Amino acid sequence: MKLKFFSLALAAAAALTCASCSDDDPATAPIPPTKPHVLTDLYIRSNEAKTEVQIPEAAPFQCVAETTADWLKLNITNGNTVLELTAEPNLTGEERKADIVVKETQGGVTLYELSVAQSAIDILSGEIVLKEIFFTSNALPSTGKPDKFHGDQYFIIANNSKRSIDVTGLMIMEGKINSALDSEYPDDIRPQYTPVQTVYCIPKNGDKNILNPGDQMIIANNATDHTKTNPNSFDLSGANYEWYDESSNDRFQDTDYPADNLDIWYTYSLTVWSLHDRGFQGYAIALPPANMTKETFLADYKWEGEYIMHSPVGDISMQISQAYKVPNAWVLDAVNLAVPSAMKILSFDQSQDAGYTYCGNIDMDPERYGKSVRRKTSADGQSLIDTNNSTNDFEPNAKPSLAM
Repeated sequence: MKLKFFSLALAAAAALTCASCSDDDPATAPIPPTKPHVLTDLYIRSNEAKTEVQIPEAAPFQCVAETTADWLKLNITNGNTVLELTAEPNLTGEERKADIVVKETQGGVTLYELSVAQSAIDILSGEIVLKEIFFTSNALPSTGKPDKFHGDQYFIIANNSKRSIDVTGLMIMEGKINSALDSEYPDDIRPQYTPVQTVYCIPKNGDKNILNPGDQMIIANNATDHTKTNPNSFDLSGANYEWYDESSNDRFQDTDYPADNLDIWYTYSLTVWSLHDRGFQGYAIALPPANMTKETFLADYKWEGEYIMHSPVGDISMQISQAYKVPNAWVLDAVNLAVPSAMKILSFDQSQDAGYTYCGNIDMDPERYGKSVRRKTSADGQSLIDTNNSTNDFEPNAKPSLAM
């Protein structure tokens, strides 16, 4: 009897020992990594309130997320597999950053590290792109050259994202640096800023400025039917916007057509601005912070300094004038233009556009008229190609889409 009772007691003790094993037991609990996993940096919009980051490998642990940023709230959800970030709107006018750590609660070991940056603007780079730039103009049959006003020039911007976007306030800009001039900038601002000499903006216009995924907007020099005076041209009377200039010269007056006008923040021209019809100037689009005004921009972002012009007679020091600098953080898309046989320098930094596109293979090429640069479409036809390299992204010497 004593032996049987002793055997039962041993069995009970063994059963009790097995039931007490759990994830909290050092023998079976998951072992934290010796080094934290570094997650891909996260970039969010100025008004992007809530974002989720997957952290599936953290599931075996009880976790807590921490940051020193007072504008960011963190929460671990869905069985320790999702890090939820809730950000306050960024009204600072500048990009801001925060570092996040995900820790195991019991031992305080850091499991994950993550950096998040919040843009000063509500559209991310690449969501709105320049789809086409028609800068060469169409030649008149009578002269073989365009008219002096280049009225049928246009931009097409497109929504290349999967969300509806309000493009109110979008800047349409011409680069200051001429790609055909052999120039050097000792204090090169291009890695931080986009140097420009014109800034036109899309005004408030209610729902008319909302582009759904795949939608496009035409911005014309003169929004009229140009086929009435030039059979080689096209009808731009349906353009969404036009740029209209109040000229100080009676001989060079612009015509205000029925389309809505862009707001002028700055232009170097005292008469009527037109795109460089040989393709020496790059073009870009940007979105300033919501609290940015024309007056503040003109006061705070003027570009001044010196550059060196290399010439056959030697180097000449020149003053930078009639120019402004737009922070690269505001820029959504930039397109360098140049003529292959005359290219000396890129208008924009390689981080904005690593290549260039063109119409005409030589300077003043008469074959360039009636051609545009058009962004290529992905193989599945669902999106526009945007690798920040116009050499790859654009079709040069293309037939204008409005001529099809």
